[in-house]
Amino acid sequence: MIKTASLLFLICFFSGNFYAQNNRELRVYDNSGTLQAFTLNEVQKITFTDTEMVINKNDGNALPVLFSDLHYFNVSSIVTAIPKIKTPESTVYFSDESGEVKARSLSKITELSLFDIRGRKLQQILPNAMEANMRLSSYPKGIYIVRVADGAGVTVKKIMKK
Repeated sequence: MIKTASLLFLICFFSGNFYAQNNRELRVYDNSGTLQAFTLNEVQKITFTDTEMVINKNDGNALPVLFSDLHYFNVSSIVTAIPKIKTPESTVYFSDESGEVKARSLSKITELSLFDIRGRKLQQILPNAMEANMRLSSYPKGIYIVRVADGAGVTVKKIMKK
């Protein structure tokens, strides 16, 4: 069963009151429209109970806000589940002429894997080199996923065999 706090959070999130902006604030509005704003640097955590939302600040103070007094709240920040994107060190491409996937990296490639569109691993090699090739001549035409792991991380690329 969804608790009141969870339900309130979902309502705020899906009603558009929980959104991303660049000013990095927590804004809490009570039923009279009064605003209390906090920078996210001063908020340690937000806890939801059955009856209230408690804003714990870094200075040790806690601000309880009863759900009966809460109109809505929003968090303005860069909110994403995707880690910061960095320039990949690996390049991956498929040559239809040679029927090979070719991978190059600035650091040693430790793994080159091929997956079908359903996510099943079809082939894997462990080259431990700056370049690696994988032949796809035995596979039918279609879309495949190539995963390259090197010293800098993992690069995933979709390729199409025609």
